[in-house]
Parts: sequence; structure tokens; C-alpha cells
Amino acid sequence: MPLSASELQGATVAAGMLLDALGLAGFLFEVEPRDGPWEVRVDCALARGGHQSAVLRVDKDRLLASRADPGVRAALLAEWAGPLAECRKE
Repeated sequence: MPLSASELQGATVAAGMLLDALGLAGFLFEVEPRDGPWEVRVDCALARGGHQSAVLRVDKDRLLASRADPGVRAALLAEWAGPLAECRKE
């Protein structure tokens, strides 16, 4: 099934909400659709200075569901917290 603009927009909004909820010091991101899991590419400021890049793989349906389903949202926050831990505000 072809990708719709509303799906990509919804996924981008969902990823932004999740990254905001993680309390990152500063970040830029983009959502990249794939045939399998989608990628959320994040560049974030490290709390101690500098920056890091991370690629988070996520099922499109889970990412979209995270906007309305607290369980999915909590699970994705837990999964993303580890790779982005050094970017969290102190």
C-alpha cells in the first residue's frame, strides 16, 4: 500500500511528541519510511557538550498508535530512552 502524506505527517508528529517527552536537551529529527521498520533519525545535544546521532527503528503502526495508546507510548519511550540517555537534560 502506498504511503500517504497523512501517515507520514502523523508519524512525524508522534515521533516529535515522544522525543519531547524524553526531555532531550535539544534535538533535530526526521522520520524515514522503509519497507520494514521505519527509521527515526535523531541528532541531539549531549548534556555534557557535543552531540550524538541515533537511528531508532520502529514499526509504523506502533509509532502512529503511540499518539492515542498510552501503553504503546510508554513502551516506545522505554525503548528510546536508552539510546538517547546522554541527551537528556540534567
